[in-house]
Amino acid sequence: MFLGHVISTKDININPKVEVVLNKNRPFNMMNIHSLLSLSRHYDWFIEGFALITASMKHLTYKRVKFEWNERCEKRF
Repeated sequence: MFLGHVISTKDININPKVEVVLNKNRPFNMMNIHSLLSLSRHYDWFIEGFALITASMKHLTYKRVKFEWNERCEKRF
């Protein structure tokens, strides 16, 4: 596997785990954000500034924070 691709002698395909992340629907509540962040946590090792990229979404999981999906969250998603 190389950068989310599975390389074989016959062809190159996207790793099924990457496809799940790429095809994920926009989160519409706190549980969906938890799911997305858990699913993408593996890529924290490979993406510089991953914590900063996901910070606006993670903020929506905090207690006493109203869930408002804004333009910044959309861009980071």
